[in-house]
Amino acid sequence: SPSERVRSRSWTNASKSTTDGSVHSDMFAESAEHNVRTMFVANLVKQMAYVVDKMSLRHAPLSLVNFSGKTCAYAFFFAPGVADVLLRLWGLTPELIKRAGTEFELPRRDVGESEDITALFPPKLGPLGWTSPRAMWDALKKIPKMPLLVARIPWTGPWVARWKGRDTDLFFIFFKYFHVLSDQFIPPGLPLMEKARSPAFALVHAQLLSIVDSTIHRQTGIEPVAYAPLIDSVNGADSALPMPLPPPSNAIRVMGENRLVILLKDFLFDDGPENAGARHTFAESFAATLKAAASKTSLYDNSACFTLCDFLEEVLMVYHEFETTAAAPASYIDWPFWIEVCKRMSSSMNTMSEVRMLSFVFTVWDAMARDSRRKAAVCLEWLLTEESFNAYFNNWCPMVRAYYQRLICWRMCRYTGGSDEMDMNIYLAAAARLKTNWAHYLYLKQTAEETGKIAPSSAPMSPAMGKKFMIIRQEATSPNPGLFMGFDTFARTPATSSKSNHQLLLGIDSPDTGRSDNGKKRWSLLGKVLAITSGNIVQPAAVDDEYGRTP
Repeated sequence: SPSERVRSRSWTNASKSTTDGSVHSDMFAESAEHNVRTMFVANLVKQMAYVVDKMSLRHAPLSLVNFSGKTCAYAFFFAPGVADVLLRLWGLTPELIKRAGTEFELPRRDVGESEDITALFPPKLGPLGWTSPRAMWDALKKIPKMPLLVARIPWTGPWVARWKGRDTDLFFIFFKYFHVLSDQFIPPGLPLMEKARSPAFALVHAQLLSIVDSTIHRQTGIEPVAYAPLIDSVNGADSALPMPLPPPSNAIRVMGENRLVILLKDFLFDDGPENAGARHTFAESFAATLKAAASKTSLYDNSACFTLCDFLEEVLMVYHEFETTAAAPASYIDWPFWIEVCKRMSSSMNTMSEVRMLSFVFTVWDAMARDSRRKAAVCLEWLLTEESFNAYFNNWCPMVRAYYQRLICWRMCRYTGGSDEMDMNIYLAAAARLKTNWAHYLYLKQTAEETGKIAPSSAPMSPAMGKKFMIIRQEATSPNPGLFMGFDTFARTPATSSKSNHQLLLGIDSPDTGRSDNGKKRWSLLGKVLAITSGNIVQPAAVDDEYGRTP
């Protein structure tokens, strides 16, 4: 058949020339591949030196940060020695590694189960595959052996703060493309536990876990008690108070603008079909990281509980929208876990925590009650039980009562036009609780009338007694127009033309343009990066978050 190869005779001149030609052809192909690989690695190392140099400056253009994040991701995988340095710059602790491994259900002891998946990655990343928390920590404590070009880069410069994810997008862009590149080596269909065994997967998510921890336990630099205006002082006397230091930019952002939330939206709502596997892995791992961060939060840390609710309101609704619009329906949120978190938060014996928890349930009700069985469990097994109803409906605090009654009226017992048997059970349970409390009130009223005592009051009450609005002055430090305070925005720019210009300047393609309309593979960053050196990159003007373009 045409597919069969005819073996030539070894003693003929024709066969000898053919053999010599094939040998030379193989040697030429191997030499060309070696030269391309060497050129590619050398260019990646030069670009890393350029990234470290430019990321150490105070002014950072949006396109440069985008380029730097992608460069770090590619150098992490393909430049020998770079991954060892980048991992150690994070300063991971044994506790973070252990918590990340526990949430991914990774083993505590090395039994050699990670060798199969690490063999699919570049050889230099093999030692970074999961073994055990202790072994991973011991490996990070050792000084790695670096190639000469990598060792010459000043790694411990000011850029480390950006690399750790503080007030910059560098780490988050790297994190996205880490998943994109890692997914190209991992076979499809593996569970998250098997994917987490891949090289550096748990370590990268340990750094993400530290950022989530700092978000939940953030302490803003604004202390209104310390620098509150003196209400009873002479007019203008409080102007002599010292000005507080400006807080970190990410600490004063609203939660919807938090970079973790922006990363989640950017990745999950990226419609590129080539990133479907990476998007699925990212959604699973991010949800697991949230559980690890919540498990470490103290029940009696009211500030952390408040911030956790703020963060979850954004994250859970993003997941809800992603799950309802995805082509293949999937569930990434462990709702029994988060419902248990709400139950424990309500038992903290703190009134404001109870109010915040009820407000959180009210906000995420559409996502929480999307599944009818979960809705029945939340209502009939928690919020409308006799114990919970008596604790919230008859609470001593008017705020708790008001928020709980709002939750009953506008969420649990709201008629939306179509009620099934489960909804009827919820209505009947709420009606039974209300009748019981009404009977208690009638009994107390009748007893008071018979004994001549004061009857229980049924007059409406304001949720916040003794409270009033007061407009006070609060000093807000505004940066100078030429001072870059926010570093950079996220990788996406609103204008398509501007984004295209940045891509042309840097010589890179976005992931969703990796293939042309006819299905042929186009040059991606992996191919174009060979032509990019640190000397021919055009540096665009700096872009500020608040003041537009600065010279």
